[in-house]
Amino acid sequence: MKKLLEFIIFISYTILIFNLRKGLMIIFIANMIFMVVLKINLKKALYNILDFGFIILITTIINSLIINLSVGLIIGIRLIFVCNTTYIFSRNFTYMDLANVVEKIFVFMKLFNVEPKSIGLIVCIAVAFIPILKHELRGILDALKTKGYKIKITKLNVILQPFFTSILKKVDQIEEAMLAKGA
Repeated sequence: MKKLLEFIIFISYTILIFNLRKGLMIIFIANMIFMVVLKINLKKALYNILDFGFIILITTIINSLIINLSVGLIIGIRLIFVCNTTYIFSRNFTYMDLANVVEKIFVFMKLFNVEPKSIGLIVCIAVAFIPILKHELRGILDALKTKGYKIKITKLNVILQPFFTSILKKVDQIEEAMLAKGA
């Protein structure tokens, strides 16, 4: 029950980050309080944000071009807060904790003949896949830098094509493994 409450607080706080019209400083202070109370290593938290920096930067630039600069910057800042909040949450939650919470949340799905354990498994696989995706993206970027390629927003297909090809291959491998196990 404690983990369910933590999960609900995490989801509520994440939604609040995107729906709070003003008060980014309050969110910053809340993030710092969470980090101190839960004894989160600041250096590791910053490295985590840097790991997602490329995605945050692209999102900020796209929103700045489509809407305007101030909106793009605010979205970028909110994404940084969400990355930090997710990092804090992930330091205190295991994959099994997440699966158990998802099972509890989706217990009503039994009414529709959907097994909540299956939903928990799907969520666990999706969450476990995130570090794999991050590793793949880093590998592609390193390979391009080694070849002397300068990364430009207009040439994202050079990054995205091998990235999605790799993802689809990994998803296919997971599917084959699950079918072999009879899942």
